[in-house]
Amino acid sequence: MGFFVGKLFILSEEVVIDKNINPVHALSIFVTLFIAILITVFFQTKKEINNTENEIIIKRIDKIIEIIDCLHDSVCSGKVAISQAPALVKRIHNSSKYIWDSCFSDQAINVSIKFELIEAETRKINDLLTNTPANHTNVEKPPVQVVDNNYEYNDLRIVEIEKHIEDLKNKLFKIQLEVNRKLNR
Repeated sequence: MGFFVGKLFILSEEVVIDKNINPVHALSIFVTLFIAILITVFFQTKKEINNTENEIIIKRIDKIIEIIDCLHDSVCSGKVAISQAPALVKRIHNSSKYIWDSCFSDQAINVSIKFELIEAETRKINDLLTNTPANHTNVEKPPVQVVDNNYEYNDLRIVEIEKHIEDLKNKLFKIQLEVNRKLNR
């Protein structure tokens, strides 16, 4: 390249271009080119694949959060269909379990929140959604009651469910941040 650039520009008489190539210099140039190509093709491609996989994991967590938001909207109305309450919680649990069992272990992503915390939170939400107390004669409106194939919640239970839903969303958000940090390395 230097030879061709030198031919394009007029150089002074003091600069002498050697027309013979030293084999050591030629080998040095080829090794440098080989390493540059290796880094850009192999390592950069591998990094892009990892980044794409991490983005897919983040999108999958976003889908879980969408399910949680759907559940939250139903709870805020004060009524949740009997079939919908456990089904949504089960979807949240199964999707989360798949991410921990498959995605995090395959990608060697270490997150600070263990699946057991997510599992405990989903169980607590399920219990709050579906567990109707046996004795509720002392209160004017029980925390959970079944009316027309719907669970109906009193205001106190709605607040309690919302708190646990928000806790679960915060844990998932923290995981998204950790996966995103891994993405940017």
